[in-house]
Amino acid sequence: MKYIFLFISIVFLFGCHKEEAVSFLNKEEQKWLLENGDSIRVVQDPLFAPLDFLNAKNEIVGISDDYLDLIEKKLNIKFIRTHRNNLEENLNLIRNKKVEIATSIAETPQRSEYLNFTIPYYQSPAVIISNQNKKLSISDLKGKKVSVSNLFAVHEFLVKNHPELNLDPVLDDLTGLKKLVFNETDVMVVDLGSASFHLEDLGIVKLHVAGDVGFTYEIAMGVRDDMPILRDILNKTIRSIDRSEKNKIRKDWVFLSTREFWERESFWYWTASILLVLLGVFSIILVFNKRLQKLVRIRTSELNKELSQRLIAETSLRDSEERYRVVAEQKGQIVYDYNLLNDRIYWSGDLERTIGVKPKEYESVTIKDWEKYVHPDDVNEAKEMLEQSIANGENYDVIYRYKRKDGSYVPINDKGTFLKDKDNKAYRMLGIMNDISMQIEREEQLKEAIKIAKNADHLKTQFLANMSHEIRTPMNSIVGFSSLLTMPTITKDKQLKYCDFIQQSSDYLQKIIDDIMDISMIESEQINLYNEEVNVKNLIEIVKEFFANHDKIINESIELRTQIDLDEIHENLYTDEVRLKQILINLVGNACKFTENGSVLIHCSKRDHTSLLFKVKDTGVGIAEDQIENIFDRFLQVKNQGMENNSGTGLGLSISKGLVELLGGEIWCESTVGVGTSFYFTLPIRVLNQEQ
Repeated sequence: MKYIFLFISIVFLFGCHKEEAVSFLNKEEQKWLLENGDSIRVVQDPLFAPLDFLNAKNEIVGISDDYLDLIEKKLNIKFIRTHRNNLEENLNLIRNKKVEIATSIAETPQRSEYLNFTIPYYQSPAVIISNQNKKLSISDLKGKKVSVSNLFAVHEFLVKNHPELNLDPVLDDLTGLKKLVFNETDVMVVDLGSASFHLEDLGIVKLHVAGDVGFTYEIAMGVRDDMPILRDILNKTIRSIDRSEKNKIRKDWVFLSTREFWERESFWYWTASILLVLLGVFSIILVFNKRLQKLVRIRTSELNKELSQRLIAETSLRDSEERYRVVAEQKGQIVYDYNLLNDRIYWSGDLERTIGVKPKEYESVTIKDWEKYVHPDDVNEAKEMLEQSIANGENYDVIYRYKRKDGSYVPINDKGTFLKDKDNKAYRMLGIMNDISMQIEREEQLKEAIKIAKNADHLKTQFLANMSHEIRTPMNSIVGFSSLLTMPTITKDKQLKYCDFIQQSSDYLQKIIDDIMDISMIESEQINLYNEEVNVKNLIEIVKEFFANHDKIINESIELRTQIDLDEIHENLYTDEVRLKQILINLVGNACKFTENGSVLIHCSKRDHTSLLFKVKDTGVGIAEDQIENIFDRFLQVKNQGMENNSGTGLGLSISKGLVELLGGEIWCESTVGVGTSFYFTLPIRVLNQEQ
């Protein structure tokens, strides 16, 4: 029986609580809340302390969050809370109907277009924060850099009512206050509550409230404009919160008072901490100072004994060292004296020329300092050889790279010898560091010269062998067919045929001789250019006609096409017509030679306002990528797989390159094996048109 009574009592109390929680709502509002209470979405501002902000646990806390807790309790519901990165993203959410409520928001004309606002639950004046302790009014801000949180209500107020101000919109209030601390802005306009929270939270004492701007934040909750009933429910709930609850929330988050900085607890906390640290440091210094004095006395006594033993030996060396130092300075060497007992290296000589430092900067360093400047790839070997030399008392001789003051490395040949005590133990090392840059450079130049000479000798031998073959072939043809012509039994048809063979061989021999003459003149820079007005379009058509009339060069399966993309002004070019024609014939002939079927295109267009671009493109066998780099080398013939016709001197492309460069242009090649090859070259525009 008692359990039944207990159950009825609990149900009764729960019912009373439920009724009390919504007693201030009418039936329509209670019905709406019953149907929608658990699906109301709220977006909070993560950057508007102390109203809404993220704490160390990445949770939204603050005044508005506490009000949401109270509203949930009174309405017996649970909001679906979310937040975005900033105010602008929050406004976009509610504007697009993705949430129903936005907290911590002040009413402005622009926001009223899509929001209904509750009654304010937090009021705070917008004040001027300055790092100078003097009063300022809104008129005093003219000409100053005024930071203000972007898109906040006070920002809209200042833009509308004070357009004369130099506003600096920042991400949030904290960002603006930090800029003020570091003198990156003159003042910060912010609501008093936010300023008090951040200044107290960070312990900042150098900023002051200098005045107000005539604007008071009326912080409310913004509700979607299509849900007026939700706005009414929130208004009634906020009114039901008694004054003591409101004061408690405000007291938890707003700290600003009229106290000076020395009256704040944070000031004395930090002052006491700093004094304790200073006292501790001072005590440690006193203790270590006494120990250090004792160690110095002991070490000084030991050193005096050692110095007295070596004074005579070192005196005898001083004169010879000075003489050698003078010689070293003249020869670009560094003299060093390494004391193994105190691990100090003393330098003299030509330090400035060798490693880029003045003698006073490098008078004395330790062996660790020396290691830092040895190249990372060389330091281990240099250290090992030094340790081995010290252990065995042998002379030190090693080559390594040493870092100069400007960061570059200089090759050094380091040679040293040791002084030993009566126990035959090394205690001092004398040596020189010699810059061997010139020696290494000369060795590299010699290697390169030998390589070039060998390559040139190889090319010469290859060229002579190639020329011997190329000349012998047409000469044999001429001699052989000439002897056949003297035979009395030969018919007239055969005579004509043999004469044609002799003519072809003579033409080929003539071309070989012309190529040799051209490359010789280009190499010796004795070739003469005769510049004149040349019509590019006509010249390309002449080249096309030349190949059309030589069926031995181009077969019927190859289509020779031209494309001229030039306006009338740039058709006329001032250049050497003969040499330009020679370049085109060489490139087109080369394209036809390695194209069994397909097409060859001669194309010309304007590259830019200073040059024309010529292109000879074929659909031939193409050139391997590893051969393109050397395609323009003297006497080199590219071996194309699948092509039997590989005859020639190998001078055509080299001559073309030389002529293009003489005419002021450049030439290059692009190719894909099995697809084709494109040769490009440019010529500078020198137009004779008087208007241009």
